[in-house]
Amino acid sequence: MAASIDQIYTYANCQYTKWRVAVVRSIQKILLNLDDFYADILPEIEQENDPYDIVHCQIRNGWFYEAVSQAEQAIEDLFSTIMNLENLAFFAKKVVRYSPTAVKNYIWDFKVDDLEYVCSQFGMPYFPLTEPWEHEDVFEAYKQSVVDTQKLVRELKAFHQRYYQDYNQYKHGLSVALIPMQNPLMKNDAERREMMMKNPLENGLETFHQGTLDQYQKINRTLPAMGILLKPTMQKHIHELYDEGNLLFFTTHVVRMEEVVSVVEHAGLLLDTVWQNILWRCEEKDEDKCHKVAFPAIDSGKIYEIGFPRDE
Repeated sequence: MAASIDQIYTYANCQYTKWRVAVVRSIQKILLNLDDFYADILPEIEQENDPYDIVHCQIRNGWFYEAVSQAEQAIEDLFSTIMNLENLAFFAKKVVRYSPTAVKNYIWDFKVDDLEYVCSQFGMPYFPLTEPWEHEDVFEAYKQSVVDTQKLVRELKAFHQRYYQDYNQYKHGLSVALIPMQNPLMKNDAERREMMMKNPLENGLETFHQGTLDQYQKINRTLPAMGILLKPTMQKHIHELYDEGNLLFFTTHVVRMEEVVSVVEHAGLLLDTVWQNILWRCEEKDEDKCHKVAFPAIDSGKIYEIGFPRDE
């Protein structure tokens, strides 16, 4: 076990848990200053299209996908670490051997409504919240933290499920519409640009898919709000394309950068909590009388410690 602990320290000392927070904060700043940021880069990326259109459409859309991708990965960083808490002796082996499908299933199957289960997965002791302790202030802090942890996990799970296919299609093959399909209700370029500028930190993701609805539901455990760009040549073949699993359709999800940033920060806070609990477990000695446990404080964005008597 001593050798395994040394490897955990090696891994932990190389982690920078605020990286994805820095990335989405950077994206947020770029979105608020697109013209200035790309002013001297435009000659290299400009093609035959209007440079303004490239920056405020294709590139802007790409940054929203990248922000969602960072949020999805921040959530997976957290849950893939939690998955390895049970057996620290093999932590190094399991944390490096990453299985995307296993992580996804663990997140989606996470029993967020079971507070005792949530506590057990985070390495936190569970106590009934209706039975106050002798030290009421410590009990209230404990109660608030475990409830907040449950709340944050519910938020992260819901976000991961909502944008998982957007993230997957962007990450693997760029199967997304960075140049979105034309809206026939949009009268002209000026109107479209005005809508894009109305809220620079909100956008809609148009993501391509193929196959049947049964296939989509099997992967995503839900049915999509789908759209099809139905051209005249497709109309008489629509059933054939669908039956073959060869029908190209798209989904649209609204993304708000404020939510993305919040999700990444919350995932980072919980990851810091998990890592502190891992390290404290590694430091424990047989003669220690207290078992230190880290808990998250949402308001401050920091973690704090509560000591529990160790079992004899």
